[in-house]
Amino acid sequence: MSVAPIFAHLDPVAGEVASQPDTERIRFIHAERWIGFPRAELGLNLLRDLIHHPPCARMPCLLIHGDSGMGKTKIVERFRRDFPDDFDSEQGRAHRPVVVMEMPPGPGEQRFYGQLLATLNAPHHGYERLDVLEQIALRLLRVSSDPQIASRFEPFHLPRWREDEAFRSLLATLEAALPLRKPSNLGQKPVVEWILGHSGGITGNVVRLLTRAAVHAILDGQERMDAAVLERGLRPPPIEREQPVF
Repeated sequence: MSVAPIFAHLDPVAGEVASQPDTERIRFIHAERWIGFPRAELGLNLLRDLIHHPPCARMPCLLIHGDSGMGKTKIVERFRRDFPDDFDSEQGRAHRPVVVMEMPPGPGEQRFYGQLLATLNAPHHGYERLDVLEQIALRLLRVSSDPQIASRFEPFHLPRWREDEAFRSLLATLEAALPLRKPSNLGQKPVVEWILGHSGGITGNVVRLLTRAAVHAILDGQERMDAAVLERGLRPPPIEREQPVF
């Protein structure tokens, strides 16, 4: 009777995947996943608090801001998954606790409300007056117009990473989630400094670099991310560069 190897440097899920074939491990590496570093978890919990806040005259709001790639969209996506749409079959009405909208490419309230109504699947012609679009949107969202709404937003910043214990914790979390069969020890000071320097402290860049490096480590049989493999992580692995021929 064969016993599956134990990979103590990995989290339980990645540890199970680590004994699978290379193709399965690479597929797992590329899968979407929530990276719950403390600042992201705090932002997510603040959003959860807002949705459970009892109705009041001045409802609190939250403005999550930071450089592109710091994880703002990931937090919102996770928040939306936590509160999925619901449909009341008896009343024939849909309930959407969380509305996520991509801002239109150009400025202007007309475009904003048009995009919002399209996100809500609300019927409209697209040539209504601005005040009509606004009233339709506010009625569907069950909110009232407030010229002072900007003052209600509490800012929540996602700063760039720096060389500290929080960044080492992020690297440890990512290393434990990538199903390589040998530990990479990413917490060593030279490695931390190198990753920070080549990522600019941007979460998305860190994740992309380590994801690519992990795939390289599997393809070349190294099974760990040493300095050479991390260097190769700056470029896509061959399987990412290859394009299908039609």
